[in-house]
Amino acid sequence: MLRLEAPRDLLQITDGTPAPEQAIELANPAAWVRAMARQQRQDETDLRQLTELCGNTIDRTDQRMQRIEEAYRTLAEGTRYVYDRVNANEEIAKDWVRTELAHAANAYQ
Repeated sequence: MLRLEAPRDLLQITDGTPAPEQAIELANPAAWVRAMARQQRQDETDLRQLTELCGNTIDRTDQRMQRIEEAYRTLAEGTRYVYDRVNANEEIAKDWVRTELAHAANAYQ
């Protein structure tokens, strides 16, 4: 059983807005869904901790910070797509899975 939560956006993470109570439970998710959810959740935690540690000293024009935020957006969008499809009881396109897994692998780096 996997409890898949709708991902938070960057503003919710950086300003401390509570996450919306949007979650669905998947009885037997594919291994890639588990991996994606785990990675997105870890990255959300890392981004929140980075924001808490750096506070107002984060330079959003810094390319390193922009790459971190873009990687998080990529993972969050993938998680949101899966969440929305499962919530609507719709099939997830196989072409999307192949493309998204490639994007996710690049974002993990």
